[in-house]
Amino acid sequence: MLPSGHEGPYSLETLEKRLADHKLPPDIQVWREGLPVAISLQDVLSEIDDPSDDLPPPLPEDDLPAIPFEEEEELVSTPAGKGRRTPVIAAGLIVMILVFGIYQWMSDQEKFDIRRYPKMTLEIHKKIMDNHKFEGFDKKIFFHEYASPDLTHIWLVTTGYQRCDVEAVFRSVKDRLLTMGDEEVELVTRGKLADHVAEFNVFEFRKGIRIIPGLYEMDIKAMRCEWDGIVPRIRNLFTAPEKEYEATTRVVLYPRGADEFQQVLSQLMKKKEEMKKQTEGQEQLFWEDLQMKFQTLHAIALQIEQHLLDFLDKGDRDFNRRLNVMIAQYTKKYGNALTEFVVANEGYFDGLRESDLRPLITKKDYEGMVRSASKSVGMESMKVIEKLQKMKRPRPAEIKALRAQVLKNFEQLKNSLTKLLLDMTADRSKSP
Repeated sequence: MLPSGHEGPYSLETLEKRLADHKLPPDIQVWREGLPVAISLQDVLSEIDDPSDDLPPPLPEDDLPAIPFEEEEELVSTPAGKGRRTPVIAAGLIVMILVFGIYQWMSDQEKFDIRRYPKMTLEIHKKIMDNHKFEGFDKKIFFHEYASPDLTHIWLVTTGYQRCDVEAVFRSVKDRLLTMGDEEVELVTRGKLADHVAEFNVFEFRKGIRIIPGLYEMDIKAMRCEWDGIVPRIRNLFTAPEKEYEATTRVVLYPRGADEFQQVLSQLMKKKEEMKKQTEGQEQLFWEDLQMKFQTLHAIALQIEQHLLDFLDKGDRDFNRRLNVMIAQYTKKYGNALTEFVVANEGYFDGLRESDLRPLITKKDYEGMVRSASKSVGMESMKVIEKLQKMKRPRPAEIKALRAQVLKNFEQLKNSLTKLLLDMTADRSKSP
């Protein structure tokens, strides 16, 4: 017995299941043939559980009442011969259409779908969509990692419907980076989880200066979580998600995924073992290290650019005090790093000149290429700092113009580093 009239018939098992699923209230009125009046479903079930209390005796068949329902308005004839039932029927149809439409819309939400982010390739997006399916609106958070080809963006994906603040710490696992050296990387990053994805593109490095493809240990923490979206809120009306989520797990930061990473790592580890035993592998190691040098300079340029833009984006507020702090941070994090890089590079090539690789490194001035690229990064950074130091009380328009200049100059600088890397790759392919 519903406000809109009666429905059915339904089996007792169906009604009992709908009651257990909270789709019917316990005091809903039901009726079957043989009952003199409608009674609550709860009473029917309790009568079945306790057979000592019999249901009311059935009436004789001739005395059975009609199935209870709301009485329809009597059709009142009008001079035109039209009835008054039409508005009632129309209203009922509209309600049914609305209910069906809402139900259909909520059913359509039962799917896993994410948008493709600017740095996310079609291949990575397809891989995410293939690897994840809808698992329910109350699914708990569990992240799976993906990385952009240039390793400037990391995406943590979950099938859960939560919105949270997320902080992650990544620490490289020893001997599990795709590099010929013994480098270590540790970084912290923060972002927002929304629409199944937490995107990270700003990194604070505690060790190293760039992300190297490889295996990392990740400490992840999600805070201040709530249901993300209208449908999850409705479907979880009486429950709330866990406010905080913490986990430690191992993740692979490699654009092509964990399976291919394992293959490449296995090959690299074999190569390292072979190169320890055989001198024939020295040339291969040289090309790997040279490539790493150009990639490192590209990463430093990218971080310096972001460092300068972060300062300029805060405008003229407390300009001079912030400028001194920014310059001190630049010197500590990047100026010293560039100096150490240049010194280490010269020592590296001094050692190669005494090795079997002397004919290779003298064929083309790779040492000079690395030194020149390092100088370009430092010079471009100092030009911006010198301009800032000349600004005593800069106007917003001056800061805006300088910001545009930083973006333009560093884009050219990064493009030149990319070209050097491509030229080096071409030279490597020509090497016997």
